[in-house]
Amino acid sequence: RLIQGDVLLRVTFLASGAIGEISPVSSLSDGLTEAAIDAAKGIKFIPATKNGTPVTVVKQVKYQFTIYFPFYCNNWLN
Repeated sequence: RLIQGDVLLRVTFLASGAIGEISPVSSLSDGLTEAAIDAAKGIKFIPATKNGTPVTVVKQVKYQFTIYFPFYCNNWLN
């Protein structure tokens, strides 16, 4: 079984340097959307600035998945 596709997230990058709200724009099954959200929660970044002051921005982040499950693993997903 092959699972392939993208999870697109809308991520709020706070002026404080923390990750804020995360919401899926497009999702995948088998827990991959949740895996992408968990990964996005761990993003480390330097906040964007405007006139030298940190600002909050909202950006889309895409996670691409290609996962192959050999035929003998199919029962793991059911």
